[in-house]
Amino acid sequence: MRADRLVAALLLMQARGRVTAAKLADELEVSVATARRDLEALSAAGIPVYPQPGRGGGWSLVGGARTDLSGLSATEAQALFLLVGPAAAVSGEAKAALRKLVRALPQTFRADAEAAASATMIDPTRWGERDRRRPEMVDIFKSLHVLTYVDDEPYRRDIKAIRNLQEGRHDLAKHVFHGRKGELRHRYQAGMEDQLGALGLVLNCITLWNTVYLDAALDQLRAQGYPVLEDDVVRLSPFMRKHINVHGHYSFQLPDLRGGHRELCAPDALHD
Repeated sequence: MRADRLVAALLLMQARGRVTAAKLADELEVSVATARRDLEALSAAGIPVYPQPGRGGGWSLVGGARTDLSGLSATEAQALFLLVGPAAAVSGEAKAALRKLVRALPQTFRADAEAAASATMIDPTRWGERDRRRPEMVDIFKSLHVLTYVDDEPYRRDIKAIRNLQEGRHDLAKHVFHGRKGELRHRYQAGMEDQLGALGLVLNCITLWNTVYLDAALDQLRAQGYPVLEDDVVRLSPFMRKHINVHGHYSFQLPDLRGGHRELCAPDALHD
């Protein structure tokens, strides 16, 4: 509003003695022409404001005229700024009001008032909660990711490959964690963490087992003269589960693997 700008311009001249239209425009975040019109409006309203042309000139109050907060002592000013100061961190209006109050105070009061305004800080988050405001860098990285995804085809293929790999692991986990429909039934956090930790351990064991025997099977195929294409090898997944039977009895006794591996099946053999 223009009335707010006029008061702010008056207080700024009172605090600095002389200001140019350009400095006033920068302070009030308006154009230079608007700042000049505001100064002329103050003069037309009877405020003793006059311009001084030339180098080092500007607008100032005649004879150092000023207006202050009458009746406000130094301790009262400190108390006021101590109460209102923290609100400036979360409210633009409170920040603008404090700026005007500082300029209206006598020079000897300003340093203590500004110190009181910054003595208290308000944390908008509740006790024990994290700040839910998202950092600006997150939006920047998100925009870069979206633009790269739209423009870069190899980048899209890499993301799809990673997503398919992760979905394969989820599918294996769903196959293994088949009891009680795969639901966590414990009522306490430690029990659920134990279940998830055990599931992760089993998945890692299956993935390692599949990887070892995939390598052994590929070596055997190459040794027997079967054509093994590298383009097909890179598409093999260690999360295959067709050969894993999760029903029945489990045995935790180590088998006697004299050769280091189980005997591999013939590649042309049929299996149920």
